[in-house]
Amino acid sequence: MEQSYVKSLFNELWDEFQIKCMQIGGNKKIWDYMKQYNMEWKPINEKYTGRQARYYRRRLFAKAEGKEFTEE
Repeated sequence: MEQSYVKSLFNELWDEFQIKCMQIGGNKKIWDYMKQYNMEWKPINEKYTGRQARYYRRRLFAKAEGKEFTEE
């Protein structure tokens, strides 16, 4: 998955993978991660489509799937 989107907490069903991603990731963790690269206040499109965001998603998805992530 290479897209991010906002999902309603109450009006949509969440699958196990999505719940696991939120448990592992979540808003504070992505905020802190982006802050390391001075990306936290960038425009949304720039922040979530950049290489830092793509790396974060790959790492998050690997963890949520229980896979080892060795990419640096």
